[in-house]
Amino acid sequence: MREHGGEYFAVSENIKRYEGDGPDPDAIVLFTFPSMEAIDAFVSDADYRPFRTARRAASSGNLFAFTPCG
Repeated sequence: MREHGGEYFAVSENIKRYEGDGPDPDAIVLFTFPSMEAIDAFVSDADYRPFRTARRAASSGNLFAFTPCG
């Protein structure tokens, strides 16, 4: 992740839902990257692939990327 400019922004297991439906997550992790291209490079990096495979086999979750508005 760091090779592509990624950094941890926030990590928490202390989650309280105020709105919405669906299962509550066990944890939330936010990363920052310098660009969408850097995220694409990280997600497709061959060095990350075994970790991604293991994470996906052992858990369920959602992965989103966004750029700030404005």
